[in-house]
Amino acid sequence: MKNVSIFSAVIFTGLLLVCQATVASVTSPTSFVEEVFEDLVDQINAFGQQPSSSDIEQLFAQTLDPHIDYRGLARWTLREHWSGSNDTQQLAFLTALKKHVIKTYASALTFDKNTRLDLDKDVKAGQRITQVSGTIKTAQSNGTNVQFRLVGGDGAWQIFDVGVHGISVAKTLRADIAAIVSNGGIDAATSALSTGNFRLVSQR
Repeated sequence: MKNVSIFSAVIFTGLLLVCQATVASVTSPTSFVEEVFEDLVDQINAFGQQPSSSDIEQLFAQTLDPHIDYRGLARWTLREHWSGSNDTQQLAFLTALKKHVIKTYASALTFDKNTRLDLDKDVKAGQRITQVSGTIKTAQSNGTNVQFRLVGGDGAWQIFDVGVHGISVAKTLRADIAAIVSNGGIDAATSALSTGNFRLVSQR
């Protein structure tokens, strides 16, 4: 009986430690944005020279790709055309979507060695989207207002959308692609993204 009590105590202690570790590992949406942003700034600063636009896009892709909900964005953008497409079509669209999104973010957001992100304290938590807002400041800019819209929870956050000066990349893409998808389906949308037949958010 004594051995059973000792065994139960060991199990309970182990479970307690696991729970504590889980709680400690939970990342707030604000911390998630800060960590991803700091990693991006570090990557750009470590480049060693003034990166070209192509270099910046590669750095954005390396840093942001693991943290962006491309599949969720694709489903939301294409609506029924996504569910009605096959695996090959979906993969082709995702490939084109990734390049377009990264190019848009890299063009819309300006970075230099003095870049910093000041986040607002208030976080807007909706039923599906959690929004973290802030201002990106550089040596050349007094401030670029940004809104990071996240999906997930319990520390497993992903970026669904980024707004720049109030202009949503996701909403803009959905509106631009609506007529193309209606007329030609997912394949036409993939072709448009691949050939760059879209104005970037920064050019609006």
